[in-house]
Amino acid sequence: METPLKNRWFLLSSILILQCMWLSACADDVASRSAYQCPVQACASQNRVCEDLDQPECGPCKAGFEEVDGKCVAPDTPACQADSCENGTCLEADEGFTCECDEGFEVAEVNGVSVCAPTEGACEAEAGLCSNGDCVNTSDGHTCACDEGYELNPEGTDCQDIDECVANPTICGAGGTCANEAGGSSCTCDAGYELNADGVCEALDPCAEDPNICGAGGTCVPQADSYSCTCADGYELNSDGVCEGVGVCANGPAICGPGGTCVPEEDGYSCTCAQGYELNADGMCQSIGPCAEDPNICGAGGTCVPEVEGYSCTCAPGYELNSDGACEDINECIDNPSICGPGGTCTNTPGSHTCACAPGYQLNANGVCEDVDECADNPVLCGTGGICTNTPGGHTCACEPGYALNASGVCESVVFMIDAGEEHVCGIAQGQLFCWGDNLHRTARLGLGENVSVPTNRARRVGTRSDWEWISAGEVHTCGIAGGELFCWGFGQGRLGDGGSDPSATPKKIGARADWTRVSAGRLHTCGVAGGELFCWGEDATGQLGLGVGNNGETRLTPTQVGGRTDWKEISAGSYHTCGIAGDGYAFCWGYNQFYGLGDGTTVDRYEPTQLTTTRRWRKIDAGLDHSCAIGDVRAGGPVPFSGGIGMGHLYCWGDNSIGQIGDGSHTDSPTPKRIGSSISGWEALGVGEGHSCAIAQGQLYCWGVNHQCQIGNATCNPSMVLNPTRVGASLDDWHMATAANQHTCGIATDTNSFYCWGYNNVSQLGVGHTSQRQTPTEVLGYDPLP
Repeated sequence: METPLKNRWFLLSSILILQCMWLSACADDVASRSAYQCPVQACASQNRVCEDLDQPECGPCKAGFEEVDGKCVAPDTPACQADSCENGTCLEADEGFTCECDEGFEVAEVNGVSVCAPTEGACEAEAGLCSNGDCVNTSDGHTCACDEGYELNPEGTDCQDIDECVANPTICGAGGTCANEAGGSSCTCDAGYELNADGVCEALDPCAEDPNICGAGGTCVPQADSYSCTCADGYELNSDGVCEGVGVCANGPAICGPGGTCVPEEDGYSCTCAQGYELNADGMCQSIGPCAEDPNICGAGGTCVPEVEGYSCTCAPGYELNSDGACEDINECIDNPSICGPGGTCTNTPGSHTCACAPGYQLNANGVCEDVDECADNPVLCGTGGICTNTPGGHTCACEPGYALNASGVCESVVFMIDAGEEHVCGIAQGQLFCWGDNLHRTARLGLGENVSVPTNRARRVGTRSDWEWISAGEVHTCGIAGGELFCWGFGQGRLGDGGSDPSATPKKIGARADWTRVSAGRLHTCGVAGGELFCWGEDATGQLGLGVGNNGETRLTPTQVGGRTDWKEISAGSYHTCGIAGDGYAFCWGYNQFYGLGDGTTVDRYEPTQLTTTRRWRKIDAGLDHSCAIGDVRAGGPVPFSGGIGMGHLYCWGDNSIGQIGDGSHTDSPTPKRIGSSISGWEALGVGEGHSCAIAQGQLYCWGVNHQCQIGNATCNPSMVLNPTRVGASLDDWHMATAANQHTCGIATDTNSFYCWGYNNVSQLGVGHTSQRQTPTEVLGYDPLP
């Protein structure tokens, strides 16, 4: 069998390369070139020259040879050679040769050369051969006639893409970047270059792109990849490389008047005038035609522009062309009634307008009226204890508990609040502190300095200060704030925070800080807020101090900071757990959690503040024995600013519900906050005890939970449990504050400005002058109510 044509060429090339490697003259040369460099000996055997050693292809035919059918032959060499048209007959033609193939073969073009290929073979037997090319049968298989941009792979069995970018690195020209593509390539040009008609990048001509690039009096001269400017007489290059006039024209470009152009001269300048203008006797340009005849032809705010036939008018800002073609004032106030913004009054002026702002509004940088946020501008606008709410054009003031609006609409201390401990109660009226109930000598929780066990059955004043701001009664101790300073008294063992364990029969100052804003006395511990920082002290057996895992179990004798936040607003110390609200409105609870008192859905004790929920902001919170309640903002989620104890929202409770203390109508514990009293709107204050709870909605007082000592206040001790919020003290419609203890309840009604208590009274904790149980709110004796 004869060797196929393509194999003979491969064999010949291989022999020539091997011969070259044996020759000492070319061995080093071959070794130093990559497989893609021009094969010198192979090119010589094809009668071709090797022009570029960095290119893999051979060059044109050597001198004395000409290319016929892809081969370099002598002029008198017959087109048909011995290896032409294998499996057929070669026939001479005017240009090269043609093949007349034997039976079973047909003419095919392979890389520009006619061959006789089998009519049937590998191409028909296996579909998909020669992607990106035509399959041509050969006697021992097949070969491929590849499409433009493709070449045979090394095995000769398929067409592979030619990487034109590698084959010809300068294919895209200077300033071009080549990207290989299937069957071809594309070029992208750098800045300052563009593709020409041949798809090659070439430098832009800046002079052609911008005829005025060199300025007046300048001539642009193209340079390689750039340009330069030459200036006419009377002009010179400035710092930007642009020609500008020198002398009179540079110092006074308007010297020639409207429509005039100053032209520098050797001895000065001359003026040339635009169409519609002419030189006057002073050598300046002036308009001719209608513009000259009637200077006001375009109206106020209009400029007359001469035209070839007549004139046109251009209008200044604030003017527009009317139906007569003249300029007239635009009345912005009519066209845009809201142009001055809310609270603004618009006054039209020629070509413009002015805005005047109503009280509570001011002009912004754009000349538009906007609301003045008085609350942000003056944080103390509503006074101490005041909560400012900005409104359009004004503001409103609401007051914290213990404060009231005076005649000027500013909050001032009244101070009027109340808090019930387990067997005693304390309240503040006009800044004076009063306490009543049990004063067992071991506890001295009333702060009266009397170490006797005789109960006080009516309110008695504590000390002589008149600046008390906050009071909290715990199980056997009491704490309060006066003039920003913290005081505690009663049974010790760490509860007082004075560094010792002894009791104190009178208020004892704790620490040196004078920025305390909140304090809450629990059963075994106390917490307070000073300068936005949270501090707790006392017993920490269940993590109620919130100092973290590993720090619990130790009694802290002085205030110890909890975490690093500096924006705490509210705090409530329950029996064995604690809850608080930070400045962003989010609530946190920590400590004992066996009955879901923390509201996090688990019964796992928490030793540091644990967020209650991420979908609601809170305004008020109170922790009891094993349950808690809070007032949530009516807007769930979102950036709701903290609004303290003021403002109405939804009521939620969670935790132990064995005696109905949650108020949802059942005895089922709630692991997470559950909305209570959804039919009642506007909850604003609350008080949570050990087994019952109370809250205020729009001045009306409601209580629920255990009632065996009449602590609900609904005029009966039956039933022994009230499972839903029940109205208390219907004759009073302006309850201001409520506090629930173990088996008794107290509150403040501002329509009478009085303290009221009811429920269990075995040690005179109601302050009504005797020890009999009270089934309804009864006024406390022994103090002067507010006028």
